[in-house]
Amino acid sequence: MAAPLATVSGPPDNPRVSMKYRTEVSYDLSALNLRWDKRDPACDFFIHGNFVAFRAWESLCFMRLKPDGTMENVKQFALSERGEYEIAYQLINNGDSLLIALVTSHVWSENSELQVLEICIKPNGFGTMVCHLQTGLPCTGSEVKSVAIGDPHVALVCHGECRIINWRKKTGLGVFLVGEFDSDDEKTARYTGDYGPSFVSPVLLVFHPTDPVLIVFDSLKRSNIHLYDIPPNMPLLKSKSSEPSRWTTRMLDSKEIHSFPNAQWDFDLSMRSAGFRHISASARVLDILTLKRHYLPEEEDEEEDEEDVEEDEEQYASDDSNYGVTIDTFKVKSPNVDRMKALATSRVSISLQDWSTTTEKLEFSQNIPEAAGAKQFGNMVTVNGVFHKTVPVGSCEALILPIFPLAGGSKPCWLRLSLPPQLRAPNVSDSPAACLFDPKSGRLYACLPEKLHVMQY
Repeated sequence: MAAPLATVSGPPDNPRVSMKYRTEVSYDLSALNLRWDKRDPACDFFIHGNFVAFRAWESLCFMRLKPDGTMENVKQFALSERGEYEIAYQLINNGDSLLIALVTSHVWSENSELQVLEICIKPNGFGTMVCHLQTGLPCTGSEVKSVAIGDPHVALVCHGECRIINWRKKTGLGVFLVGEFDSDDEKTARYTGDYGPSFVSPVLLVFHPTDPVLIVFDSLKRSNIHLYDIPPNMPLLKSKSSEPSRWTTRMLDSKEIHSFPNAQWDFDLSMRSAGFRHISASARVLDILTLKRHYLPEEEDEEEDEEDVEEDEEQYASDDSNYGVTIDTFKVKSPNVDRMKALATSRVSISLQDWSTTTEKLEFSQNIPEAAGAKQFGNMVTVNGVFHKTVPVGSCEALILPIFPLAGGSKPCWLRLSLPPQLRAPNVSDSPAACLFDPKSGRLYACLPEKLHVMQY
């Protein structure tokens, strides 16, 4: 049975908060001899305290930062040349180690390779890496739609099929995920005569934090959240696993189906996982960030800026009281979104106890004074809640992010972060740079070819 829905929307006049940076520290990256390409800026970031991991072209970089602008430790590892990469991260061993699921493919190949790596990130032994698994996959990188890691499992979607791997046992299985045969399937079956299983087309995979369960969000029936028990006894992975015939494949029925709010089929709606959050000592929720675009009526719509369309997929954040600073709050009444382009960002918090949901919503129009000279973040967020976006910082005065409280008692708001002169022209070029904001620490990271800038707000 579907879980009950509860909606807590932000006020009609969504509050907005302005903040200026307090300190700025830059870290020299020139000694790393990284290859940079403005068409492919640094990406695949993971931030935890003073530890930063990212990919720059064909290198994985890991560093521990000191407050004085120097690096306590730094390591970099070369990746396969001219590859396409999909990366997922997970902290283990009380934050002493980082697990990395790395899928590598090449344009000239019809298969890919999966590696599961573990790197030590504590000061003693920093950078020590162990490869737990290296196996082939019968699909190309462009066909890999989602990768998730949850010790001891990795899951990915390719060709509509989900592959689940236990990297500790070196076992794996290809599965077709079966959902609920509903009224829409009945109508289709009457027309086609096909009353076969109703398959799920995953758009997002998340491992349950404590149980051997895979949480799947359906791209075709976005109102559904499916739960699947991970098979405990999967076949051993075989040699030449890049060949489809070397994989055992079967259908897997969902154990439970729950409701996801406001998720009717819509090409403009995107979903991202912001990870799990404790709301009490014994209760956790899974936070999903959604992004919906609103446009001007067609006859008045201006031509879309290609870069904006590409970068509008991003976002996440926290409560202003967590920053320990005094700030002034200002409010601007939200204009009619039917007549101007705007973003609607929501955080849907899913209870792991009864799978009920709570929704907090923010709307932002580009036709307000605060939007001038600023770039908006959407719902691009890492698994530990860090927002990221590619931004031409040289021509940008500020960044605007949606902020959702980490705990109860406060309301969501939009946060406007003013950028320091060091990140403005003529001090930096207008080439795209990766920008990240960690709402827990109040730090903004801007990764440019020569320097990593860290601003404390």
